Amino acid sequence: MRASGAESALTQYLAEWGLGIESLDAQGAVAAIIGFYRSVRADDVEMAEDGDMLLFQWGTYGWNSAPKTFQYNITRQFISGDDDEMSQLQLIAHFEPTAETTAAGSGNQWCERPDRLPSFEEFILASAATAVADGTPVRVEIDFGLV
Repeated sequence: MRASGAESALTQYLAEWGLGIESLDAQGAVAAIIGFYRSVRADDVEMAEDGDMLLFQWGTYGWNSAPKTFQYNITRQFISGDDDEMSQLQLIAHFEPTAETTAAGSGNQWCERPDRLPSFEEFILASAATAVADGTPVRVEIDFGLV
């Protein structure tokens, strides 16, 4: 796969497992992106140069005057090409803000390469964000674009 085809590759990966975006919850979104990262490599990036990494992030945000939601986000970031073009494939589960999501605050954690996935997964499972994102999301979305 080329980094520019990551969104369609993820959709195909999910379909092979009988999943669609609308059926994912927060933990399902993380499992999907981690599985996708484990099994589908981007062939136009340099792994040794941090060309294909994962980012877990959470917090309560309202972008572009949209209502605030607690966002549980797992992102795959690519740096490809001679011009170091950076793109991100984000899978975001949105939840209604609550006192618990406010208490979880915001934060992030990077996974620089596949051999660090076990500690990355442990971090996610132990995070306060996972504890509050165990319900049904208001919506789940995929976003792919240049950074």
